[in-house]
Amino acid sequence: MAFTGYCTINEVKDKTIERAITDAGWTDDNIQTRINEGWGYIESVLFLLGYKREQLLNCQLVKSLNILYARYAIIRDIFQNIAPSEGGEPGYRKWREEVDKILEQIKTGQIVLIDNDGNRITPMEDNLSATGLINTKNTKRIFSMAPAYEWNIDASYWDEEVIGKK
Repeated sequence: MAFTGYCTINEVKDKTIERAITDAGWTDDNIQTRINEGWGYIESVLFLLGYKREQLLNCQLVKSLNILYARYAIIRDIFQNIAPSEGGEPGYRKWREEVDKILEQIKTGQIVLIDNDGNRITPMEDNLSATGLINTKNTKRIFSMAPAYEWNIDASYWDEEVIGKK
């Protein structure tokens, strides 16, 4: 079964946006699209920190972030062609700002993720935002860290059978 987000459509619908959804004639598919946008946005930050989806599924904070982002995206899209003064833009923008603020606090370590049992969730991988997506961590070195007169080049870099393969 395909992943449908960290929250449900019914969790996103509440009195704050229910009337706007009804007046716009939106279906559950429209709401699901915004939930998908939200979890994609959240994962784009948390995956770089080394978290995996399996871990985040058991985190109430991530669920709340997905709900907030989905509500933001719904109201944003419903009122996109209306003047900001009529659409209440400052009111719904606060949801996106709250999501961004919490994600930033997670990145800086001010907030730690906790699962539903109260246990701290630690990233399963290295912090990719700190190590970079491309690095030379596992790259074979040509020279060792020794005085220049002790350097020698491994044959795997110049041998006839490897020329043109690197």
